[in-house]
Amino acid sequence: MTTRKRMIKCIVAAIALACAGFAQNASAAAITVKSSYPDYIYITMGSVSGATSYQLYRSTSSSFSSASCVYSGSSRKIRDWGPILGRKYYYWRGYTKGGKKYYTKSSACGWRKMTLSTSTTSGSKVWLSAKLNGSALASQNVTWKLTWSGVHKWTKKRSGTYLGYFTSKKRGKGYWTLKVGDNKTLTHKGTVNWK
Repeated sequence: MTTRKRMIKCIVAAIALACAGFAQNASAAAITVKSSYPDYIYITMGSVSGATSYQLYRSTSSSFSSASCVYSGSSRKIRDWGPILGRKYYYWRGYTKGGKKYYTKSSACGWRKMTLSTSTTSGSKVWLSAKLNGSALASQNVTWKLTWSGVHKWTKKRSGTYLGYFTSKKRGKGYWTLKVGDNKTLTHKGTVNWK
């Protein structure tokens, strides 16, 4: 691409943003995100002199073009309760100044805190119990498998509880893996003894 074509492309992109009521501001204060809470994501937006209001934009993509406004007001400290557990989110700080809207070029990402606890009971059958953030594990965004030299299966008996069993006659040590999440994944692995 020639220098002239690059310049034209940049001008067109700037015009598109202006028509949408936005202008980039790369030098504005950073936006910070804390992923320390299980029920929400905590966002702090830097102050801008002369700003009359602030906006918070969120997306599961790193591109601002796919972001949507999830907050508009005077506060710069936001608890975002909307994110789904197990997904990663990107945030941009927006603000209104002099009747014009701006957004920061850089983003910050975060997710709801996940804590996965598991326990197993071994024998001729294996029970795997799992809890996410202290509650019975729901079925969304969950994958599990049991591996050994035979063919193995997991059967969900009730929320957060799985039954593993053999379809072969071999006994010994088996291995299980449980994954929870989408693009922010927790993985637990363990061993079981088959009798």
